[in-house]
Amino acid sequence: ENTDIFETDLKQVFDYIRYSKDGEKLKHLVETDCAYRNISEDAYDVIAAFTHADQLTENKNTYKEGGRINMCEALTQLIENGRNEGISIGRNEGISIGRNEGRDEGISIKMKELIRKKLSKGKSISVIADELEATVGEIERFMEVMWNCPDTTLLSIDFKDIPLELRKLVNN
Repeated sequence: ENTDIFETDLKQVFDYIRYSKDGEKLKHLVETDCAYRNISEDAYDVIAAFTHADQLTENKNTYKEGGRINMCEALTQLIENGRNEGISIGRNEGISIGRNEGRDEGISIKMKELIRKKLSKGKSISVIADELEATVGEIERFMEVMWNCPDTTLLSIDFKDIPLELRKLVNN
């Protein structure tokens, strides 16, 4: 608990391991304890091993000078790498969500067009449902949204409920 009794790099090793799960405390520790700017290679290796920080091991030589390592710079880079990885993951998820929403909106627009064209030709709802390989209920749901909200897409409809054949037809 009290690591102040150590006069070697053991203090930094134990403190780092203790706070390794709390990023803010760890960052504060490394920024305020000058010893982390010049830690022994052995202490650095122990920290990397016990905290399973593979990036510290991989990038050790970048921060090494004369057998000592600047842990402050290594941790700053580790945090930055983690932040960039998080941003990348978030961006990719956002792109995927955007694509799915765009696809659904495209299906919605195409469905409106198909139903309107078929209605303008005087076809009944049951004929439209038959031609689009959908149920009368599904076509009625589309039509209800179209007439109640003519300026919106049909995003309120769960496209997973639409038969695969109908989705394929709409996508063509």
